[in-house]
Amino acid sequence: MEQVMAFVEWIKLNYVNVIIAISALTSFLEIVVRLTPTKTDDGFVSRLGKWIDIIMDFLKIPKIVKAPKVELEEPKKEEPVEKPADKPL
Repeated sequence: MEQVMAFVEWIKLNYVNVIIAISALTSFLEIVVRLTPTKTDDGFVSRLGKWIDIIMDFLKIPKIVKAPKVELEEPKKEEPVEKPADKPL
């Protein structure tokens, strides 16, 4: 039981690093799959993606599919105001 509690405590302390490592591994594998398109690679990455989805659901991490589109307004251009020329005295 102590080993299980030690593991849970380790996960609590290092879950960010674990998620970063899994994300980096997934990104690397995705790059390899894109460079070498075979059905075996595609199947492996899809299975890995399913496991990552299960882990994310378990940890209650929201899935971000695509960043929301934000439309920005263009800044208003102010007309330059002409200054009267200084007149020599």
